[in-house]
Amino acid sequence: PLIVENHKDSHLFYEILDILINSMFFLLFGYFLNISYQFIILSVVLILLKRLPIFLLLPLFRNKRERFFIGWYGPIGVGALFFFSHFKHELLEHIDHLKIEYKSINSKFINDFIKHTSECLTNCEKFVNTAILCSVLLHGTTAVIIHLTLRRKNKAEELLYVSESEVEESGVY
Repeated sequence: PLIVENHKDSHLFYEILDILINSMFFLLFGYFLNISYQFIILSVVLILLKRLPIFLLLPLFRNKRERFFIGWYGPIGVGALFFFSHFKHELLEHIDHLKIEYKSINSKFINDFIKHTSECLTNCEKFVNTAILCSVLLHGTTAVIIHLTLRRKNKAEELLYVSESEVEESGVY
């Protein structure tokens, strides 16, 4: 019994530590993230329209509940960061090439293009970070809701197979 209690205490400690570290990460992430409401709306629309409609229309799964589940859980994360950083690196290389190639020409067009491209990259980076944050929040929240719903459903199914005397003893009505 003592070993089991120590194991439960250490498990609880690690759960609390995990929650604290995750909370601190997202607080810092949110602090450094310059979010506008347009990016939040666009991120939510992207999350809703990215995979869900396609999987709801595909008849590959037994029922609509399975199609919804598979279509919903496709969080945006490391892949989006990698793709954006690769895209940014390639684009900046091309811009450097343009600067070298047209160095002798002091063109307003080239300078404006470079300036607007830089602004566009900044906004894209803000959007990617906002989309990742919204994805984590939406998918994390719904995962908890689904877990609690399934737990309640399983508990209700267990009570179907319990006799009345066992229910009275447990105090659950």
